[in-house]
Amino acid sequence: MATDPWLAYWRGATLLPFAPPSGEAWFADAYLLFRAHGVREGSFLDWAAIVDIICLEWADFSKLDYWLDEATSLRSEFGEPTASLSGRFTASMFGALLFRRPQNPAIHAWADRLLSVIESCHDPNDRILLGCNLQLYYTVGIGQNDQIDRLMTAIEPSADTDLGPFSGTLLWAIRSMQHWSHGEMQQAAAAAEKGSSLANANGLRMWDFLLGALQAYAWLNNGELGNGRAVLARLAKCLDPRRKIDVAHYHYLVCLADLLAEQGAPALRHIEIANAIVRKYGGPQQHALGSLAQAQALHAVGRAEEAREALAHGRQIGLSMRSGILCFQADVCEALFALEEADEERCASALQSAFAIGASQDYVNHNTFRPAVMARLCAFALAHGIEPDYSRRLIRLRYLKAPGVAVDCWPWPVKIYTLGRFSLVVDGKAVAAAGQKQGKPIELLQTLIAFGGRQIAIPRLIESLWSDAECRGGRGAFDANLLRLRRLLGSEDSVLTDGGRVSLNEALVLVDLWQFERLLGRTEQSLGRAGQAAVADQLAQTETLLRLYHGDFLEREDCRPWILSRRERLRNRLGTLLAHVGSGLEAGQQWDLAIRLYQRAIEIEPLAEPCYRRLMVCLRQSGEMAEALRVYGRCCEVLMAGLGATPSSQTEAVRQTPDTSLPPSSLANT
Repeated sequence: MATDPWLAYWRGATLLPFAPPSGEAWFADAYLLFRAHGVREGSFLDWAAIVDIICLEWADFSKLDYWLDEATSLRSEFGEPTASLSGRFTASMFGALLFRRPQNPAIHAWADRLLSVIESCHDPNDRILLGCNLQLYYTVGIGQNDQIDRLMTAIEPSADTDLGPFSGTLLWAIRSMQHWSHGEMQQAAAAAEKGSSLANANGLRMWDFLLGALQAYAWLNNGELGNGRAVLARLAKCLDPRRKIDVAHYHYLVCLADLLAEQGAPALRHIEIANAIVRKYGGPQQHALGSLAQAQALHAVGRAEEAREALAHGRQIGLSMRSGILCFQADVCEALFALEEADEERCASALQSAFAIGASQDYVNHNTFRPAVMARLCAFALAHGIEPDYSRRLIRLRYLKAPGVAVDCWPWPVKIYTLGRFSLVVDGKAVAAAGQKQGKPIELLQTLIAFGGRQIAIPRLIESLWSDAECRGGRGAFDANLLRLRRLLGSEDSVLTDGGRVSLNEALVLVDLWQFERLLGRTEQSLGRAGQAAVADQLAQTETLLRLYHGDFLEREDCRPWILSRRERLRNRLGTLLAHVGSGLEAGQQWDLAIRLYQRAIEIEPLAEPCYRRLMVCLRQSGEMAEALRVYGRCCEVLMAGLGATPSSQTEAVRQTPDTSLPPSSLANT
C-alpha cells in the first residue's frame, strides 16, 4: 500500500483503461489516505474516480450505496467541490444515482446540471467522458429524444479533432446509442463495430461487452435473429464472471433473442438468471427492464397471471423514475397481452396510452422492440384509429411488414395489383394502369413479379426481356430500366439487389398476388383437418381469397410465356382448392354454400367439368332440378366450344340418374 495518496491515485489512473479492478483498488487506498490527511481536492477527485470505475465496469452497482453515503460525508466535511472539480463531481454523482437510485427525484436536477457542464466544457475528450452516462439516461432511462439530440450536439467533435483512444471509443458507443434511439439499426450496429475496432487496436478490453451489447440490440431490435445470435456467441466467449452486471445483461440479451425466436421457455430461464443477479448487484433500471422482459416470457409460456405481476412491478419502477420510455414499454406489453387474449377493449386502452406517449416523445425503438409484434400492434392501432400518424411513422421508419393478408389499412408506399388487371399505385396515386403504354420498366416489374418477386437472378430477367440481338447490351439495358423502375416506385429501397439477384422490398411494396398466394398456401395446408369447424374456417379463408381474386394474373397484358405459366398454375390451384372446400360443404349437407362455391369455381375456370358435375348434384339436393339441367347444358356448350369435347360418362351419369347420392369423390378428373 502506498503512503502517498497522490502516488496511489495516479497509479490507479494508469491502470483504469486496462485493468479496472486493479485501478479501483489503488483508488480505494488513495481515498483513505486523502481523507486521513484532510486533502479536499484529492478526496473529491478520488471519490469521482472510484464511482466512475463502478459505473463503467458494470460489475457491482450495489457498491455505489457506500459511495453515495460517502458523498454526503465529503460535502459535510469539505463543503461543495472546487470549481475545477465541480463538473467531474456532478458527472460522477449523476452516474451513481443513475445506476443505483434513479427513482431519487434529485437525479433530474443533477441531469440538468450535468448537461450545462458539458455544454460549457471546451475539451472534446472531457465532453465525451462526461456525457456517456447522461446519454444512457436519456436513451433507455427516461426516454427523452430531444435531450439526446441536444447532448449529441454538445459532445460531437469537429472532423479534425484528435481524440484519445479512450474517449474516441466511447464516442462510437454514444453514437451507436443515438442511432438506436432513432430506429437506425444498421447505423447503430456499424458505429458499435467501429468502436470495437478502435478499442481492440488500443488494448481497451473493458469496452468489449458494452460495444458487443450495442450491436446485439441493433440486430435483435431489427428482427435480425441470425446476426444477433452471432454477436451473443462472441459475447459469451469474452464474458468475465467477475463483472456481474455484464453477466446479467448477457442473459437479458439472450432472453430478447429467444423472445424474437418465439421460444418462451428458454427466454424465461435466461431472464430468471439475469433478474437473480440484478436483485443482488444491480439497480432499479435493470429491475424494471428485467421485469418487463420476464413478463413477456411468462406470457409466452401461458403463465398469464404471473406475467401481469411482473409487468406491474416493471411499470411501478418506471413510474417512480418518471420514465416515459419504461411506461411506454409497459403499456406496449399490456397491449400485446390483451391482443393475444383477444381482449380488444383492453388492447385499445393500453395501446392508446402507449402510442400517445410514443407520439409525444417520438419513440421509434425500445429494448424489447420486436418488429413482428410492433407490426401487429400498429395494424390494430390503424384499424381502431389509435394515433394513426404515429403508427404510420413507425411502420415507415422501421420497415415493418404487414402482419396479415387482409390488413387494408396498412400504409404501403407502393401497391401493385395484378389479379384481373394491372395497376401501380405510389403514395396513394395511380401511376400505371391496364391499357396504358407501359414501357420496359413496367415490363421489368411484371416479369419480376411473374417469377416470384424475390431473389430473381438478373441474367434470367435479361434473357426474358431482351432479345438475343440485344443480349450483349442486356446488362446495361437492365441497369438503366432498374433505375427508371426505382424512380417510378418512389424509392431506391423499393427494389433490392443482392449478389446478382433482385427482389421487391416486402416492407415497402404490396403485391396482391403475394397476399393471395400466402392465404392460398395456408388454406391448402388446412385441408387435412376434418370436421365442420375446420370446413367453416376453410370456407371463410376461401371467401377472402375470392374477394382478392379479381381475375387471372395480368390477364390484360401481353401473353408472355412466364406470365401464362404463372396464370395457369394460380388458376389451377384455386380451382382445386374450391373443389376440396365444396366437397367438405357437401359432406355437411350445406348445399346452398356449396352451390355458390361451385358457381364461382366455374366462373374462374369454365372448363372445370367436375365442378359442373358437383353443382348439378347440389342443385338436385336443393330441389332445383331444372337448374341442374341448365347447368348440364352450359357444360356441354363450354366443353364443345373450348375443347371440342362432350361431357364425361360421370357427368352423364349425374344427368341421367335421379339418385343424388353420388359421392363428392366424383370430383376427380377423368
